[in-house]
Amino acid sequence: AYWSVLYPWLLAPMLAVFRPSLRWEFPVAHALAFPVLLLCICAFEFFWCSLPRLREQSGNRSDISSIPSWQMWVLGYSFFIWLLVGDLITAINPDLCMTTVTLFSAGLLTRTVSMRDARPSLYFWFGLSLGLGYLVKAVLFPMGITFLLIAVLATTHSWRERKWHFVSTALIFSLIAL
Repeated sequence: AYWSVLYPWLLAPMLAVFRPSLRWEFPVAHALAFPVLLLCICAFEFFWCSLPRLREQSGNRSDISSIPSWQMWVLGYSFFIWLLVGDLITAINPDLCMTTVTLFSAGLLTRTVSMRDARPSLYFWFGLSLGLGYLVKAVLFPMGITFLLIAVLATTHSWRERKWHFVSTALIFSLIAL
């Protein structure tokens, strides 16, 4: 469950550039966590901005739809900060990278489902993020397949026009995983 190819690829250049002594290796590894943290915040913002589109497009007026958007923002960012401060920031492992890729993939998933005329580049980025997710942590391989199946099954409009986009997404994901 902890296998990762991408995290050592990110850590190796940091160690090669700074050439820290044994005492400074751990702080240099923590320095890598800062740009990953910034990317994680951007990925969360991307995901959280995608949710209102999906909420509006679904047209389902359930109890959760009656919650004002500002309360949803407070709830979402509170949970995100609790998640980061609780476990992810202090550890030197690929979990923060995994969270970043998962949030970005979830944002792309909601956009592919909610947009009627999604650009082909959206599907390219979706396949790329699923493939990078597998490289970040092996557990994201079955999650990538699950995300792809959800995207296919949740798309109710213009399936015939989009089927080649989903095939290209699956192909990109498969090529990176191979």
